Amino acid sequence: MLEILLPELFLSSSLILLLTFAVIYAKVNGKYSQQYKITILSIIVLLITLILNFNNFNIIFYDEIFYSNSLIVFFKVLILLSSIVVLFWSFDFYKKDNLTDFEFPLLILFACLGMLFLVSSHNLLMFYLSIELFSLSLYVLATFQRDKYSNTEAGLKYFLLGALSSGILLLGCTLLYLYTGEITFYGIHNFIYFSYSDQFPTLLGGLFLIIGILFKLAAAPFHNWAPDVYEGTSTIITGFFSIVPKLATFSVLITLLYYVFNNLDFYFILVISIISSFIIGSIGGLYQTKIKRLFAYSAIGHVGFILLGLISGYNLLNLQSSLIYLVIYIIMNFITFSILLYFYDNNITGNFIVELSGLSRFNPIIAITFVLNLLSLAGIPPLAGFFSKFLIFMSALQNEFYILSLIAIVGSVISCFYYLRVIKWIYMKHNLTYTYKNLADITIKRNNINLVNSLILGISLFIIISFILYPNPIFIISFDVLSNFII
Repeated sequence: MLEILLPELFLSSSLILLLTFAVIYAKVNGKYSQQYKITILSIIVLLITLILNFNNFNIIFYDEIFYSNSLIVFFKVLILLSSIVVLFWSFDFYKKDNLTDFEFPLLILFACLGMLFLVSSHNLLMFYLSIELFSLSLYVLATFQRDKYSNTEAGLKYFLLGALSSGILLLGCTLLYLYTGEITFYGIHNFIYFSYSDQFPTLLGGLFLIIGILFKLAAAPFHNWAPDVYEGTSTIITGFFSIVPKLATFSVLITLLYYVFNNLDFYFILVISIISSFIIGSIGGLYQTKIKRLFAYSAIGHVGFILLGLISGYNLLNLQSSLIYLVIYIIMNFITFSILLYFYDNNITGNFIVELSGLSRFNPIIAITFVLNLLSLAGIPPLAGFFSKFLIFMSALQNEFYILSLIAIVGSVISCFYYLRVIKWIYMKHNLTYTYKNLADITIKRNNINLVNSLILGISLFIIISFILYPNPIFIISFDVLSNFII
């Protein structure tokens, strides 16, 4: 057990040391010096934690508190890599927004620790405490810039709705324990499997757990927090919210659906969520004029595709299609937010779509990168986004989910319109006020994209495009990861 928990133990002890160092030496020898040092140390800690996790691949372990298999380790690796990318993004964030608080990288580490515990949790108590650990970190991150009204408003909305979802999760855990007398996932699974009594209380408890997880995923109709929080928080924090928590909650949703409750029928709530996500994600994005709100509705629609793959029959092939879709979606998000951060670094707020006017003139490379990513998000062939949606459709059709597949296709077609609207402002339509302003601001520093962003953009775009020619690696990795999917 010590070997399995070594990454989490290392991260926990490192967090205590970093927090002690930060409190004692905060803002010494310069305004930003300690903040940068703490961020660099945080990146090193996450890299070491990542290396420690690689040793746990192909190890199957479980007890009353934790469990581990290759799929769990894979999600941990994705969480750690994504958190490292966010910390690299943060260097410009500090100076641009004149931030001197050292807590930002530590909050990222606390959230990351909670997510690592969550994906490994094997009982209701650890499950709930892990969710609360990373949720509390996210609430603070949402209000990190306290001098901005939009951040305070977004954080308050997120906290209130998050507290409601936490209450729903706790109610579900309580009902399951009261009826089954079990706290471990293994015990609850056996009770459901071997019990011949009425399963309604268990079904109700499980329903509350699923609803709480759907809220964390921002799946409709539990999505109300997402557009406001995406818009109100800083771009770097929005990027973190849109990538890392989804990995952890998707992992625990797999555990609940494929193992704990695999004998119970939750199709009703999942189908409602999938249909709502497609409708709200596609139609809601049509009328958005702000970039981050548009991508919030885009995220809701993509969550619908991930859930469609999950319920298309509980087998590893369908799970593989959802896993591939999630990985490709995360990579596309890296491109999206790297470009949005590029706008912000160059004095373009990036709040409104119209601000992209003239992008093809003052930086054609960024423009074509953004366009390729938008087309991939829309599912235009032959980009990676098309193949990931194709896999989901094939899984759904093989299991005779014809109506859901039709709704997904219609929703995907509708969503193409708002992606194309962004492309229209980049290439075909110009607001002269913004075009001349952007040209004046950026011409002098035309290639001002930092090394980290350029590397993230280059690697992510390479994966998206290379998938066209050589998709085998992601299929092989996902198959190997799922080969010993046992809890």
